[in-house]
Amino acid sequence: MSSLSVRSREGEIRPVAERRATLFLGTVPSHGIIPPLRQRYPEFLFDSLPKGDFDVVLHTNQGLQHYRISEKDRAKLIPVCNKR
Repeated sequence: MSSLSVRSREGEIRPVAERRATLFLGTVPSHGIIPPLRQRYPEFLFDSLPKGDFDVVLHTNQGLQHYRISEKDRAKLIPVCNKR
């Protein structure tokens, strides 16, 4: 994946920042178990997201991949702070 954007009826939104892959390894074994080495893939940070439905568009070497996010999906995927 070379880039990511968000598309809606309002237009296209590009990330304001990108973080490349990072490797993580726990520093202390927990209960004698050594934690696995983990890799975090790029993170793309946005100032805001459009209201309503939108597409997450992955820009890859093989072309564009679109993933539709509905309002219902969004409610499950994006937790709201201080929700009661």
